[in-house]
Amino acid sequence: MAIETRLKPIPAILFLNNKGGVAKTTTSSLTAESLSIIYGKRVLLIDFDGQMNLTAYWVGQDRNAEGDIIPPIHPDYDPNDEYDRETLTERSNITDIFYGKAVLPHPTFIGPEDPDDILSARVDIISGSREGMIDILTNINKDRGHDLKTGRQQEITTQHKLIKRLGEFCSDPALAEQYDVIVIDSGPTESPLFHAAIQASTHIISPYKPEEFSVMGATTLINGVKNARLSRLGRSEPIRFLGLLPSLVDLGRGLHEETIAEVMSDFPDSHFPEGMMITNTTAISSRQRKNTQKPDSIFSLPPSQMVRKRCDPIFAHIKKEVLGND
Repeated sequence: MAIETRLKPIPAILFLNNKGGVAKTTTSSLTAESLSIIYGKRVLLIDFDGQMNLTAYWVGQDRNAEGDIIPPIHPDYDPNDEYDRETLTERSNITDIFYGKAVLPHPTFIGPEDPDDILSARVDIISGSREGMIDILTNINKDRGHDLKTGRQQEITTQHKLIKRLGEFCSDPALAEQYDVIVIDSGPTESPLFHAAIQASTHIISPYKPEEFSVMGATTLINGVKNARLSRLGRSEPIRFLGLLPSLVDLGRGLHEETIAEVMSDFPDSHFPEGMMITNTTAISSRQRKNTQKPDSIFSLPPSQMVRKRCDPIFAHIKKEVLGND
């Protein structure tokens, strides 16, 4: 008789900082690209930032009649299919899980040509939703019912349930059938959604720009991660803080290098190894711009290129810390 092997929950890497403009989205994307292109992993990106920059980069955004950004229509959603109408939304996004709906990840430009191939390396993304996040925060602790603005059934009505739900989703062993690792990009605003992202993760990386205002909240963030370890919600695996990662570093500015040295001195056990940093090169800064053609992945460049030489050790370190030598 065959023995059924239960799949284990896959790890989730969270990129987090309580300041904006520190290249969280860029670093999230680079991590996904390296894990897929270099290491052959199946990566699921989750855009959990109301600004939806990760969604915009990978699959684009739409705008509603008021000009607000909204998730794109999922190409596989069929409004004539009864199952799709009952279990999904047309603009499937991560906030749907808080309303009892399923979600459809979008395929991206990194992946196999065959959409039914679930074994090959790829990067998929679950879109974010600014409107959905606003609705969730507005409805916290309200009586269960229908949201007057969206008409959606309110499934999450307390802060505790909200924080727990994302962890339950990310730790579902069924995800392991299609993915090897999750990468989450979270917003900078401290809120129940911010804490939900922490609880959903197994590993946390905090990119920071080596300037005073970017690192002021580092102690608070690290303490918040320590507190989350003591009371897990949604998943049971321990959280590992992989460290503060210098990003958008201008090597020609002595102030940046001095700041990095100070941060490493202040947080010796909570910083990436010396010399690891995301530098502010053209190949990196071009990814920060909106409304431009997507640049080729830096991991498609020859390893001899300087940007590869600087990035490869960082993402090899992340891969080893999260996935070991697999």
